[in-house]
Amino acid sequence: MAREAARQLARGQHALLLARPLSQLAVEFFCDLADHERCARWVREVLDAPGRAVGEAARANAVRISDRLRVPANADLRGARLAGEDLSHRDFSGVDLTDADLTDARLIDANLSGALLRGTRLTGARLDRADLSRADLTDANLSRARLTRADLRGALLTGSRWHRAALIDVTMDDEVRSAPELGTAAIAPGMPVDAGFRPSAVGVPYGFGMRTGRLPEPIAYSADGELLAVGSEDGSILVCGADDGRAVRTLQGHEGRVYAVKFRAGVIATGGSDGAVRLWDPVTGACRHHLRVHPDGVWPVSFDAAGTLLATGDREGLVTVWDVATGEPVHRMPGHTAPVYTAVHGPNGLLLTGDASAKVRIWDMATGYCVREIDGHQGAVYRVRFSPDGTLFATADRGGPGQGGTVRIWRTADARLLHEFTGHTGRIYVLDFHPDGNLPPGVSRGEGLPWSGGCVHHARTHPGCRQCHPTRRNRHTVGPWQSRTRTRTQTP
Repeated sequence: MAREAARQLARGQHALLLARPLSQLAVEFFCDLADHERCARWVREVLDAPGRAVGEAARANAVRISDRLRVPANADLRGARLAGEDLSHRDFSGVDLTDADLTDARLIDANLSGALLRGTRLTGARLDRADLSRADLTDANLSRARLTRADLRGALLTGSRWHRAALIDVTMDDEVRSAPELGTAAIAPGMPVDAGFRPSAVGVPYGFGMRTGRLPEPIAYSADGELLAVGSEDGSILVCGADDGRAVRTLQGHEGRVYAVKFRAGVIATGGSDGAVRLWDPVTGACRHHLRVHPDGVWPVSFDAAGTLLATGDREGLVTVWDVATGEPVHRMPGHTAPVYTAVHGPNGLLLTGDASAKVRIWDMATGYCVREIDGHQGAVYRVRFSPDGTLFATADRGGPGQGGTVRIWRTADARLLHEFTGHTGRIYVLDFHPDGNLPPGVSRGEGLPWSGGCVHHARTHPGCRQCHPTRRNRHTVGPWQSRTRTRTQTP
């Protein structure tokens, strides 16, 4: 009977529902088989009908079906795994869905008024015509969610995430409309719609060379990992979703290839061969500031941890620190006598820089003065990095004639040299510390060695592959190192 009643409802017929009251078991089966939107529509028609327009059997069935579609307010759905479920037209008013997983769920016409949705994952959920009035969405994730004609009046949005969410003709009060959490959502009406084109070629397809004069860093993730920004050969920057690569917008303004991209909360910095750094709003795509650095191009571009200061270096050896909010220079710091290849902010207001003449400098950001100059490198210093706790820093150089580059570990407090790691057969262009502070890997042309006092792995890339390294003339290997043994333990 339940199956036939569901089939009749799908055809717009209601004979069985009108003829006799269904048992509670039959109602359970019927609601599992029938389309919920059609059920809800029929229930409204019956219960809203005046007087004796419908019989008692139909009214009894409508009440039972309504109760079946409604989730009891005292239901405990905390942490429930409902990803991808179709929960449309259900009544969740007042229900506790704290930390539930509703990723990609369909909640069309769902009643979530007063529901507890603290920390709930609603990523990619469909919430068209959903009632979220007075819902507690504290720390909820609604990234990529779609809300068309939904009701958000009185909702609590503290700490919620709305990256790439679409709010179309949503009913909101002034407090919700002004919530900073909605700053990363697309709201219509209310936000301009801009047409844009993808870059003609994404990425900067070459590495270091004196003609290009760069160590490209054209890719950066946003702090939350939601977005990826990629600099391009034609001077544009593609901002796309990190999960699916779908284009969000294209930033346009540079007049030459973009080989430096850095991301911080609320701001993207890009450096190009046109000699400029641009600071962008990642939500609106507006260029906030245009910083003119050097006609021959910008070399390193580096944010501090808070994203309030930006350091740049140029071909003449000048290091400039900029105020991100105003776009004005805070310090102009001469001292290097060769092109500055690398710059990185560290703890306690320090800035570390390295240049083409084998010099490394430590700067005090409070005063703009150089507090230490460090010698002892062989050839250009291509990369410097602080350890996660800031107590150490690492440098990587070109190496002497006929020699590969060397990774050196220094103590930040007094710039004392602690370790020298040799083993690369080429120049070392890239290095970084492992998050636990133990392994600063270095990558030369095609080769990388992970270190922790000694080399722990020796990884080789594809011979002759231009994507793995800038030229085809070098050996092709990579490495992390082990700091306590200072011996290479594996060589594939």
